[in-house]
Amino acid sequence: MVFGCEPLDFPSDRTYVRCMDWSQATADEIDRGFDQFGGLTAAGTAELCSLIQAADVAQTWMSDGARSLSDWVCVRLRVRPDTARQLVRVAKRLCDLPVLSERFASGDLSLDQVDAISRMATPDTEAGLIEEALGLSNALLDRKARRANPPSVSDEKGAHRVRALWIQRQLDGSSGKTDCSSTPRRTGNRGNGYS
Repeated sequence: MVFGCEPLDFPSDRTYVRCMDWSQATADEIDRGFDQFGGLTAAGTAELCSLIQAADVAQTWMSDGARSLSDWVCVRLRVRPDTARQLVRVAKRLCDLPVLSERFASGDLSLDQVDAISRMATPDTEAGLIEEALGLSNALLDRKARRANPPSVSDEKGAHRVRALWIQRQLDGSSGKTDCSSTPRRTGNRGNGYS
């Protein structure tokens, strides 16, 4: 059982957890709560990655009519598209990284740590990278992963093609709102499809 929590059974075959009133907790109890719930979150996310792997192999997402595995994960988990894409990328990379998968499932590493490590790791180097990562911030770990796998020229050209700047004009012709993005926004009311 998780510190400070009790499971609640509901008729819908789901188990929820009700936790203690953290506003009354001591600093030590809050620290233990963060450690336990952080580990549980990581272990639960690792299990989701295993489910994503199984759904990909079984092509469950296709039979549900989704355009992609990421779109299907986005809807099924009620998460942002960026989060769904990250989960799918990590799930696919973990297939070849058993040590990283095991440490993720045990709650030792967060999703962000696993994402960065999996971009650098091979089955031969994953154990050393995991130990090194435990002492690094996520920002530093991300920088190391970007340096280890810099984008290719074709990736850079593709990113450049979809960069855009939008200026929303006021009715009197003056410029109003300005927005820029690395991905175009589609709308149904413009001839060129961009807002």
